[in-house]
Amino acid sequence: MPALDREDNEITPLTICRLGQKGCDMAKVHGHVQGHQAVISTDRLPSDLSLSEIVLRLYRSI
Repeated sequence: MPALDREDNEITPLTICRLGQKGCDMAKVHGHVQGHQAVISTDRLPSDLSLSEIVLRLYRSI
């Protein structure tokens, strides 16, 4: 199910490509449940990968 904003419009996931377009090559991800956090380089990640997928991958690797 897609994420929605307050007006029920679908929110486009933030991808590695969109981060690069904004001049970002690093991402800080934070898991609220267990309090883990990491700063990762996005240079070698697939451009279509979303930040939410990165968080899930990190969560599953801990």
